[in-house]
Amino acid sequence: MSNQENITLDGTKQNSNSEISSEMIEELRKKQRLVPGIVAGLIAGIIVAILWGITNFLTIDRWGYYALVIAIAVGLANRKFGKGVDKIFGIWGAIITFFCVLLGHFLGMVGYAAGLQGIGFFEALTSFNSSYLSGILYEKFNIFDIFYYSCSVWLGYKASFIKVNGIRIRKLIKNM
Repeated sequence: MSNQENITLDGTKQNSNSEISSEMIEELRKKQRLVPGIVAGLIAGIIVAILWGITNFLTIDRWGYYALVIAIAVGLANRKFGKGVDKIFGIWGAIITFFCVLLGHFLGMVGYAAGLQGIGFFEALTSFNSSYLSGILYEKFNIFDIFYYSCSVWLGYKASFIKVNGIRIRKLIKNM
């Protein structure tokens, strides 16, 4: 590049192998779309949360790693439709992941209970008494849940925005 200042997205300087000009950064920022990223992440997270509940119903088992699947789905959808490079995309990815994991955990518990009782998933869901929610979530919560959920929130954050370097940024600008 010419004598333009080379900086990263967070404002730190880079070496000449990964040059990013401030014009390139501004070009990427113009193409960001936060609302479509949030909506796509939310839809993806809810779909996987529902699958979590159905899987627990069909197998009569708890599948905690679905929390990681939710994070990946939310992050990739947010990244694909939001085209974000700023940290706000990661923050929204983490928030959406957290709430979709809670939804998935709840639906998983309903599916698990329905499978044990031999009733339908939707029957169990519609007849569920919400006053029992906190007790059920607390009773079935364990150390692995803390691990899965914290990893999921971190992964939802990391996967939600595009990380760029000087070589990749030129391709991104052309393809957006």
